[in-house]
Amino acid sequence: MSVIQSAPPWRRQLDSALSLAKAEAGMTDANLPAVQDDENQLSLPALQSAASWVARKIWDAGRPGNESSSHVVALFVEKSCLCVVASLGALLAGTRFVDLPATSKDAEIVRILRVVKPTIVVTTSSLRERLPEELLGGAAVLAIDHAVPAGGTA
Repeated sequence: MSVIQSAPPWRRQLDSALSLAKAEAGMTDANLPAVQDDENQLSLPALQSAASWVARKIWDAGRPGNESSSHVVALFVEKSCLCVVASLGALLAGTRFVDLPATSKDAEIVRILRVVKPTIVVTTSSLRERLPEELLGGAAVLAIDHAVPAGGTA
């Protein structure tokens, strides 16, 4: 007897959201940039792939025994393509999330972490050192540097 697993809910939501975005933008070429910053640009398929990766990591961090919707995810990412990827990934995983602006002073980050008590922190390797270990309280830290190809177009 085989077991058939359905796609996680975030996958269906992502497919719908990106199809709608493509239709709304009148995009006929899937390789046109959907988001870009000074260093990167992502097409809709690349954005879908990167956000799916983040959503899957958040979703997996909720196993075993925890639903991803019970998580509070802190997004500590500079304003860039990665910020869009992180936000979309958290939404697709069905989590509540709070933005910790990378421009925040360390005291503000400490205050927010104390109040929010995230179960997962999505960040980059370069920002990781600004997160006080004692305030993470066992929260999983997800570095998403490689969710977007380095310095490139995808």
